[in-house]
Amino acid sequence: MAQPIKRVENYTKPALVMIFVNLLWLFGVLLAVWGLPAVVLAGWILNHAITRLERRFRAQGRYP
Repeated sequence: MAQPIKRVENYTKPALVMIFVNLLWLFGVLLAVWGLPAVVLAGWILNHAITRLERRFRAQGRYP
């Protein structure tokens, strides 16, 4: 007999915290190996990619 579908926990906050932790150590490694220009460049590229995704989602009507 099939089990009824239950509500699942919302893992949005833990996922966002882990993204922050991963970005923090990644930027730390970039800073240690190649210096501040590499961190700034990586941040700029990441910002550009997020902006492109936002524009695409807005054009498709999938963004509030």
